[in-house]
Amino acid sequence: HPLFPLQTDNLEWNNAWLMATVIDYYGACLCLCGVIVGTEEDWFRGALWSLGCCLLGSPICCLWIILRIWKHGSSGLCLQNDDRRSRYPSIDGGVD
Repeated sequence: HPLFPLQTDNLEWNNAWLMATVIDYYGACLCLCGVIVGTEEDWFRGALWSLGCCLLGSPICCLWIILRIWKHGSSGLCLQNDDRRSRYPSIDGGVD
């Protein structure tokens, strides 16, 4: 179903684009959830934030990013830092 011309009165067209939008959102959301779980200090907090992102949507995603950058600066989104590698050796095979 092409996007243009818009067919807002066509139920099949609307369903196709709704499904595409949902798949697109959850594709991006799951990537962000990986970053959240990878950067939070414990897995339970990461799991709760991820659940919020998946169930409550982009306002929770934005809130997590704002709070993370406020607390840690731009380096707070770094997935590999020495502190996490020492606490979770299975992430990098235990190599320091």
